[in-house]
Amino acid sequence: MKEPASQLILLVEDDTLLAKITKEAFEEHGYRVAQATSGIEALELIEKKHPDIVLSEVLLPKMDGFTLIEKVRKSKRPETPIVLVTSLGQVHDIERGKAVGAVDYIIKSHTSLGDVVRRVEKTLQMM
Repeated sequence: MKEPASQLILLVEDDTLLAKITKEAFEEHGYRVAQATSGIEALELIEKKHPDIVLSEVLLPKMDGFTLIEKVRKSKRPETPIVLVTSLGQVHDIERGKAVGAVDYIIKSHTSLGDVVRRVEKTLQMM
C-alpha cells in the first residue's frame, strides 16, 4: 500500500463548508486532496489528476454522483474507486450506488468524519 502522502483523494462536494472540513480531516491524516464541486468537474479531474480514490456526494449540480460513476466506468480510468458519501439513505439509493459501481456507500448522518476517514483508508488498503 502507498503511504498517505503519495495518495490523492478527489473530493466531490458542492457544500463548501463540508468540503473544507472533510479536506482538512484527510490532510491531517497525510493525504493530498483535490476538490470538485460538480460531477462534470470531477470527471475532468479524474482524467487529469488520476486520483487514487474519489469521494463523491450523490446530489451534485450538473451531474449527480450515480451518473459520475457510470461515466467513469466507461472512461479511460474505469478502475478508479469511487465512494459515495451522501445524505441519501433509502435502500433503493444504496442499491443503485452499488449497482453502478460504488466501492462503498456512506450515509453522512450515520457516520462520523473520523469513520469516513477510516473507511476510505480501509478501501485504499484493499486496492
